[in-house]
Amino acid sequence: MICTDVPAEGDTAGDGDQRGNLSSLAAAWDRYTTEHRDEQFTWAAMAPATGESPGVEVLELRPGYRVLDLGCGAADNAAHLAALGVQVTGIDLSPVQVATARQRWGHVANLTVEHGEAVEYLSATSDTFDAVYSVFGAVWFTDPAALLPVVQARLRPGGVFAFSQADVQPAAGRCNLDNPAAIERWDFRPATWSFLLRTYGFRQVTTRELPATKGFRGWPTMLVTGQTSLSSPDTTTG
Repeated sequence: MICTDVPAEGDTAGDGDQRGNLSSLAAAWDRYTTEHRDEQFTWAAMAPATGESPGVEVLELRPGYRVLDLGCGAADNAAHLAALGVQVTGIDLSPVQVATARQRWGHVANLTVEHGEAVEYLSATSDTFDAVYSVFGAVWFTDPAALLPVVQARLRPGGVFAFSQADVQPAAGRCNLDNPAAIERWDFRPATWSFLLRTYGFRQVTTRELPATKGFRGWPTMLVTGQTSLSSPDTTTG
């Protein structure tokens, strides 16, 4: 399901329309960031992970690894990873989010926060990452046909791609990020995300449902992972 007030995939939209849509999305996240904060690494939206929920181990990190956070927000999760000795780059479309992240975490070594759009950044960079992740971030709000190929291209062989979003129910209604002007959102079910990741070359794809959290109407969190390694057969759980 696509929740949208802007042209969906297949509709005609010029560069000006696309840039306007990005501006609307950035403005929505600007408003959102002033009220929502995380205090520990969590794949959920606005509540700390429970003891039963997965954490950073999903990314299979080692000290010195390079990691990219797509839609890092205030960079709370990214700062936690940097404290583990990982080299983290956070990208966010919202200038307010980026400013907040730099103010809060500018003293943290191994952490860089950049203002930008996910597909544009990945298309322009020559950097390779050991893991790319997104927590209720850019993956949920970016056309997977544009995003997944560039994520795949910038991950090292065997690199991990992981992201979370609300596991919404069919016909759940429009996206409401503090009543933004216009937001497009890709509300796919687990089987669809599994199919898409495999289509774009990811292997060892898994999906899982985590406990419901505060916010987003109490919907459960869906966590999706995949790897660029071709050495193991696909496995999917849901």
